[in-house]
Amino acid sequence: MSIDVVAPAAGATRVNERGWRGFVLALVLVLASALLAFWPPALGLLAGIVGLLAPLPEPLALLSGGIAACAIAAWSAGGRVTLAVVWGALALWSFLEPLNAGAGDFDRLARGWSLLVVCAFGLAHLVAAGRRFLSRALVAVGVATLVTLGAMAFRDVPIARVQQLSERAIGTRVGATLGRWRQHLSDPVWQRFASAQPDMAERAYEAGRAIERTVPSAARLAPALVALETILILGVAWSAFHRISRVRVGTPLSALGRFRFNDQLIWGVVVGSVLTLLPAFAEWRGFGLNVLVFFGALYALRGTGVLLGWASDRAVAAGAIVALVVSPFLGAPLVLGVVGSAALVLGVTDTWRDWRGLNAPR
Repeated sequence: MSIDVVAPAAGATRVNERGWRGFVLALVLVLASALLAFWPPALGLLAGIVGLLAPLPEPLALLSGGIAACAIAAWSAGGRVTLAVVWGALALWSFLEPLNAGAGDFDRLARGWSLLVVCAFGLAHLVAAGRRFLSRALVAVGVATLVTLGAMAFRDVPIARVQQLSERAIGTRVGATLGRWRQHLSDPVWQRFASAQPDMAERAYEAGRAIERTVPSAARLAPALVALETILILGVAWSAFHRISRVRVGTPLSALGRFRFNDQLIWGVVVGSVLTLLPAFAEWRGFGLNVLVFFGALYALRGTGVLLGWASDRAVAAGAIVALVVSPFLGAPLVLGVVGSAALVLGVTDTWRDWRGLNAPR
């Protein structure tokens, strides 16, 4: 059963956002992605992973644009004009600021995408005013995707060309972070660590090489990763706006333990699986894989909500500590794969079986 129920109309009495922990964590992730070039070299491996998973080169432009869209929608419902003007001007400045001298076609494509998403997000406040945040974000991503595909078809830009641009941009970004990390390996502190723990040092070297080998795969999945990053940034913008405004444009974001969405989105997983796995659709495999990754990530997040709904904060912290302890021995990819697969299965099956309802009082 869907819980994407009708929300209060824009301009309704303010309801406080639920807590700061999740919001601050998400905001830190967005800022960390924007400031990737300034990470200390010692964190180069982690920065490389972030560069793989967060391809947008200008996340702060999308963040300011998302807040501006909310502010303008609130102003039209009786909110303060000051917020609309200030955030609208900041967003306009972000999108009109000239790109860096070394920016390539991918950076221009990403800026165009962000601008489309912001406009579509503002439109979603009108056409989906009674819906929760996720529905509006999906509308924005869907409209931006259709417009982007239409523009590519009109200008006869092949998908392979976009993939090449993505691979070059992601490779450059990841290569820069790993380059700084490898320079850090000549530091005496690292040399002493490598001498005392050669196995751990070798695993770190191999992790760097594995990140580089993953760049082509990340480029093939760039559409799905960009869409997921976009929803994350819009969610931060939504939460940030409702913490600075008295007029709401929708309901607060639910806690992750209660995260659910319209069950009809299961068709995204079905379609993505069919296009990816069946040989008859080999030409559509790349598209299907991106659809599967996008909707699979949403369902894995829903499954994580199921786990959090079952477990106490103490149990969650204990599980995280256990995962960190065993990761050096079993390998982080294996641990993440097991946890992610379990979350995905729980999220998908939650479509037909309300797992969290098992703990509900009778």
